[in-house]
Amino acid sequence: MKNVLVLGSGQSSTYLVAKLLEDAVEEDLFVTVGDRDLAVAAACIGDHPRGAAVRLDINDAGLRSAEIERSALVLDMLPSTFHNLVAWDCVAHGRDMLSVSYRDQTTRDLDLDAKRQGILLLSEMGLDPGIDHMSAMALINQIQAAGGRIEAFRSYGSGIPAPHQAHNPLRYVLTWDPRNVVMAGQGGPSTWTTVTSRSYPATTSSSTPGPARWRASVPSRPTPTAMRCPICNPLAWSTCGQ
Repeated sequence: MKNVLVLGSGQSSTYLVAKLLEDAVEEDLFVTVGDRDLAVAAACIGDHPRGAAVRLDINDAGLRSAEIERSALVLDMLPSTFHNLVAWDCVAHGRDMLSVSYRDQTTRDLDLDAKRQGILLLSEMGLDPGIDHMSAMALINQIQAAGGRIEAFRSYGSGIPAPHQAHNPLRYVLTWDPRNVVMAGQGGPSTWTTVTSRSYPATTSSSTPGPARWRASVPSRPTPTAMRCPICNPLAWSTCGQ
């Protein structure tokens, strides 16, 4: 039986844990949910025989390390500020880790160690970032396979502008932490081209909620590794050719 450790039992975790428990028998899984609030973690598990809840303060290095060591797979659903703690322990114990957070510099620095351990540190596997990247690539590939050319791309993830929401000072309806919305908007949209492979400063105010925007000047047959793609691989040279 494989033990899957889910760190954090927030709103997104609820659906993840439910799916894991649904497939637990078929996939031979045992799901452990760790959270500093034991009652909330226990509510995710309910009375399922293939699940357990543990009180886990992620800042408790000993407890965190022990729970990760006894797991085959760690699903990090915690705020991104704790991402590095989890990644360090996963490398130390040789455990695969999936996270919904952006791939931070600490995780990048651990890449070589993770490869030596033969483990996976896979970030950006949520809705935004995650499903938005995958759905975008599916659409882009479909368009290019039909001979089309991508000139502009707009992405809405986890929220939409809602001017009619008078009670909301951001005029934005969202499903994630409002603080993270503000932080994500600080950089503003980026512009990229296949010629310069550079990102340019946003031309619109980051204080105005709206979609991320990219505009590309795409040649008829772009050369792979000739550009930096903000959709499929925003921080490394792209080899996908879009």
